[in-house]
Amino acid sequence: MKKVTILLADNDQDFLKARQKILQAEGYEVVLASKPEDAVQILQNDDIALAVVDLRLEDDEDDADMSGLALIRRVAPKIPKILLTGHPTIEVTRRALKGYYDQAPAAVDMLSKSDDPENFLRAVSQALEKHVTHRQRRALWLKISVAILILMVIISFFLVVVLNRGVQEVFITILSALALEIVAALVVRFTLEK
Repeated sequence: MKKVTILLADNDQDFLKARQKILQAEGYEVVLASKPEDAVQILQNDDIALAVVDLRLEDDEDDADMSGLALIRRVAPKIPKILLTGHPTIEVTRRALKGYYDQAPAAVDMLSKSDDPENFLRAVSQALEKHVTHRQRRALWLKISVAILILMVIISFFLVVVLNRGVQEVFITILSALALEIVAALVVRFTLEK
């Protein structure tokens, strides 16, 4: 099975290394970024399943620094993100977890940097389970749909050209393929949601 790659972005090198060890001990591959530009580059070019980003990615002492929130809002919207902060407030939490207009929320979760490793790992695991497996289900469903469509075309061609069957047999084949696709959709939905 392919290892899941997580981006961990924070300007505190000690925090980065400590959380990297925790994630690697759980079997995750971890890519580090200590500057917003590095995080943007990684999110745009690497196969990242989840990004864990510090709110104050540029300057921990600057109360106005929300560079991490700005980054997760504008880059790689399909990648789930967890926002970390050493300075949690209700306003920051609201801005991170609430969607605006037609946008999804910037973050799927928000954690305090002082949370214990168990809470950190739980949040990572939940974000991956909820958001990454959903993406995998959609990809699998697309592959199954394409395979059924190709099979339907081949069978229709075989009936018309090789067996000289009429429109009625082709129509029955198409209806059968559609029924098969519905059954496949239900199987994928119920087996992968567990």
